Amino acid sequence: MTISSAPRWQFWIDRGGTFTDVVAKRPDGRLVTHKLLSDNPEQYADAALHGIRVLLGLPRDADLPADRIEAVKMGTTVATNALLERRGEPTLLLVTRGFRDALRIGDQARPALFRRRIEKPTPLFERVEEVDERVATAPSSPRSTRTRAGRGCARPGTAGSARWRSCSCTDTAIRSTSAGPPSWRATSGSSRSRFRTESAR
Repeated sequence: MTISSAPRWQFWIDRGGTFTDVVAKRPDGRLVTHKLLSDNPEQYADAALHGIRVLLGLPRDADLPADRIEAVKMGTTVATNALLERRGEPTLLLVTRGFRDALRIGDQARPALFRRRIEKPTPLFERVEEVDERVATAPSSPRSTRTRAGRGCARPGTAGSARWRSCSCTDTAIRSTSAGPPSWRATSGSSRSRFRTESAR
């Protein structure tokens, strides 16, 4: 279908919990408005679409002519109202295993510091289920972190000194000392990375 380059209708719609307001710009540049109930199932299924049809002079169930419409932009507070009023369908929250109570615990903020009975808002979800994620924690040696081939690439310098070591692999690795992990930094290179290791102070 070829869309005409001639001026076309533009619609801006605000759908609230009670009313829906439609502001439209006609092809001749004049602004027109229409206000209707957001929910009126006896008259129409969708307030925004019905408002557009009214301004275009179309029957109730007619398809919207794309060749006459340039833009439709809509904002709505329906979701916000549902959250504030705790309405809507029961919700299941899926979280990483071990974080079931993260949202319930929150950030430990206490507006009334010395209040003995703290009343928290009702959670938005009804149930919580923990799931295993793709990322898992693998056991590692406290003495070293090795590369993918099992090679220890960067070795700490001797006590009180700093040395540059080269590593030809793409996965970085640093072997820690008994006094603590060495500090390090990497510099980019074409095929090799250089690491500076310093003994723990």
